[in-house]
Amino acid sequence: MDSMYNFTISKIPSNTQHTKMDRRNFIKRATATAITGMASMELVNSAAFQHTSPDVRKKGTAVCPRAITMWDFSWLERRWPGAGYEDWDQALDELAERGYNAVRIDAYPHLIGANPTKKWMLNEVWNQQVWGSPDLNEVQVQPNLNQFLEKCKARDIKVGLSSWYRQDTDNVVI
Repeated sequence: MDSMYNFTISKIPSNTQHTKMDRRNFIKRATATAITGMASMELVNSAAFQHTSPDVRKKGTAVCPRAITMWDFSWLERRWPGAGYEDWDQALDELAERGYNAVRIDAYPHLIGANPTKKWMLNEVWNQQVWGSPDLNEVQVQPNLNQFLEKCKARDIKVGLSSWYRQDTDNVVI
């Protein structure tokens, strides 16, 4: 039987540390992730999706196209002086000045699910100086995610959530 989804199962290296996952911890983490997702959805709910029905268009409400940029993990990882995201107000204002009205970011769902307010040490991956972090990097997803979403909302910049599942030094997996 053909499936519209293809999954690859890979063997996890024996040196990988796993967080013990029992039913109670799973429910607790899934609930925390769901609550964060629901709060985020209210902030990122796009008027473009609400105004696409023909009945609404007849009333004179136009669809608002979105010009989206991809910031992914840089919004949280590149916060040191001169990195480009250390001042979200400036970065978002400049984004809007360039004509963008939407941004895609990594919401780090695996870290939120494990502990949303913990300070996580992310492994370096890229050596480019304009994308991600070229060295170990400490991040704290919450309350930063909600603060960033509020700044976007104040500017009517819509937010798309994604994830690269950035690897941290604790190697959190869900």
